[in-house]
Amino acid sequence: MADLDITIAGRAYRVACEDGQEDALAEAAGLIAREAEELRAQFGDRFAALSESRVLLMAGLMLADRHRVQSIELAAAAPAPESPAQPAFFEDPAQAARIAALETELEDALERAEAAERALAAAREAPPQEANAELAEAQARAAAAEARMAAFERDLAAAREAEAAARAAVDEATRRVRALVSEITEAA
Repeated sequence: MADLDITIAGRAYRVACEDGQEDALAEAAGLIAREAEELRAQFGDRFAALSESRVLLMAGLMLADRHRVQSIELAAAAPAPESPAQPAFFEDPAQAARIAALETELEDALERAEAAERALAAAREAPPQEANAELAEAQARAAAAEARMAAFERDLAAAREAEAAARAAVDEATRRVRALVSEITEAA
């Protein structure tokens, strides 16, 4: 373990980190220190009256909000992927895994449907008795594949709705955090 001395808002701290992580820690501390300096500029003479924990909390919240906005902007600027997009921000790993599994199952169902259609086309070219049996079997496989595809598409739509609800909840939480920061700023 390595120890690193950092300074945020004129206050010195000694922080431990894994060996080799000193530069990353110094960079992270620099980000928080810059946010604290913005607070100092906003509060002026009243900054000295703020407690250490309040300065660190507000700087952390401001940094987190900036990161959230940048992530949303990056996601909006990214080109649309060929396959349905996985949530890039505030992703629920279980939900993302479920969506990925549904997409894989949907692709498999599409491949089976295509195979059934090929078998159906081959059955149409076979002698009549043989063709009737193969045709019925191919039609049954195609119908089953279509039913599975419809179920997978419903599950995928439900997962996307859950993702949208989660994003809305995050936006509401962010709005509340901003209101809290505003209240703290006004109270100080």
